[in-house]
Amino acid sequence: MKNVRSVMLGIMNGVLTDICSYLPSMLKESTACYNAVESAFEDRGLPFFTITLPECAKLLEFSIREGSIPVERPPYHGRYSRTDCRPVFLHGLWSRIFDEHGHVFDAPCSFSVAALREVYYFAKKWHAECDKQYRDEVVNDYIRIEDELARPRPDTWDSDVPVWSRPSGHPIWGVQNGKVDPRQDLLSGFEQPETQVDMATWALFRVLCSKLSASLGYLDVWAIRPKHGPGAVSDKGTDIVKYDFDTWPRKLDNVFPADYFSSHDFVDRTRSSAELSCKLIAVPKTQKGPRLIAAEPTAHQWIQGGIQRWLESAISRSPLGLSISFRDQEASRVLALESSESGQYATVDLSSASDRLSARLVDYVFQANTSLLDALHACRTRSVYISSDLMPDGSERTLLLRKFAAMGSACTFPVQTIVFATIGHLALMLADGTRDCSLQSLRSRAHRLRVFGDDIAIDTKAYEHLVRLLTELGLKVNVNKSFHKGLFRESCGMDAFNGVDVTPAYIHKLHNPSDPSSLESVIEASNNFYRRGWWNASDAILKTVDSEILKYLAVTPQAAGPIVLFTYGQATLPSTKRRWNRRLHRHEYLTLMLHQHERKSHGRGESALLQYFTECPDQPLIYGLIDNEPLSDWSTGQAQRPSLRIKRGWADSTAVKP
Repeated sequence: MKNVRSVMLGIMNGVLTDICSYLPSMLKESTACYNAVESAFEDRGLPFFTITLPECAKLLEFSIREGSIPVERPPYHGRYSRTDCRPVFLHGLWSRIFDEHGHVFDAPCSFSVAALREVYYFAKKWHAECDKQYRDEVVNDYIRIEDELARPRPDTWDSDVPVWSRPSGHPIWGVQNGKVDPRQDLLSGFEQPETQVDMATWALFRVLCSKLSASLGYLDVWAIRPKHGPGAVSDKGTDIVKYDFDTWPRKLDNVFPADYFSSHDFVDRTRSSAELSCKLIAVPKTQKGPRLIAAEPTAHQWIQGGIQRWLESAISRSPLGLSISFRDQEASRVLALESSESGQYATVDLSSASDRLSARLVDYVFQANTSLLDALHACRTRSVYISSDLMPDGSERTLLLRKFAAMGSACTFPVQTIVFATIGHLALMLADGTRDCSLQSLRSRAHRLRVFGDDIAIDTKAYEHLVRLLTELGLKVNVNKSFHKGLFRESCGMDAFNGVDVTPAYIHKLHNPSDPSSLESVIEASNNFYRRGWWNASDAILKTVDSEILKYLAVTPQAAGPIVLFTYGQATLPSTKRRWNRRLHRHEYLTLMLHQHERKSHGRGESALLQYFTECPDQPLIYGLIDNEPLSDWSTGQAQRPSLRIKRGWADSTAVKP
């Protein structure tokens, strides 16, 4: 296994070599660039690749958006000369995008943009533990954002039995006729900020929210089909089955009775009605900081999954469904690609979107649908526990949430998508100068808006209105990743420049023989580099894997399995060993495969029945006539983390087409 230094420098050298294959004039400059990178790595170590270079990429994207290179520069990006303001770092690529005065060309080089972004970003998503200082910053930001949010309205989210009203005025601060609700400052602890949006606009927003939330329809509690997600829960260990419900909070029971929703035979077997906290967990993201998610209590997660299903179904009845698809990002990706050339749509990204989505804003948006608000309130976890391992000062802390829900709730994604889409419709109305909130009018505008989580694509004419509205509602637009000018757009993993996909390929980890999943990750990374034309970089990644392993891999343009090498040319098989599978009626070849050994924990017999009746497997649990193997892969129990193993196995040879 190679060390990180040789891998990073090897990939960098591979990318520079690929650039020179396309632009031979860059040969001398690329050598100097490689030497500078090698020296910087010796000085700064791995963070040079994982933090410094990705930060430098912001200069490129800002300059493309604004049309010129700014005076302030990141490290290693000083002026090339007194008469040439383009950066000295990879100057040959910058000079194909900008003139010597720093202004973008009318027809800039797409390849140069893609090449620069590959150099800057290839190590951004490297999986490694970040320094404690970065983790502490992320946790402190999480707490700070929570403290900045307004508290929920009285008798709503913090009450066991909510009393929903029809709020008016400012959706957060409740301003009416230029005056603040006298209870507001007392309840929130904050002074009302200066508003840039007039009350007439918020009155229009109130009507719009009523129309759209009502269009979702009535939520019939008894028609909800709960489900568990794959994530951890806060109140059970790793070997405890989620279908054994020991705790069912009273607040949840008021709307979703335990005897109906936690049992297969209408018998309440829960032992406690205590309301539990979700637990904050840090999962690796980048070396600049982890991603903070929350493990929800088991009962809440169960019902949240059912409401998620309901929202996915209900959205088809609403005009919002023309702008939203909870399962498919492709429409957003296509808009980003097309708009990078046409400029028709702007792409907007939000910082810490779920953390800044206040409970106040959610009940304002859904104010005309109290059946949905009751369900969301019942399964909402009202507090988050932060362990001493995460808290910067080593203490423990429990926060009473002001946000709607922590990331980790199954309701967070669909709810925030609907909220942002509703705000987007208001921005379109302001851009058009109309107050028509009829469903027909909303449907006619829906094609000018696309929302997937916190990724928003909207008609460029409405961009400024949208940014102002989002800011007024306590949300923060990430200006570094939002684009409404220039030839660059970014949405849902699609980075596009002038109609060309310039999304970089990433390396995530090294191959480690003791970690079977690492081989799949390395092969996938090598294939991604190869598909994007970085062939020498792809080869540098493959060289980190032992040749004794590589010789057993198939090379194919087809997706024949998780561990195959991609090629645009002739397919080859790893060996001549073949067989005829009489059960599947196909020819197979011997290759390396990733095998998963899954272990399941089993709870009480009642939980197995509840799981069976809830998941409704397609096939009965009977055994077939060939080799006495089960005809269904379904079985009861809670799946634990599978143990992985790389070994030789038989794969379908018909999937490898020469």
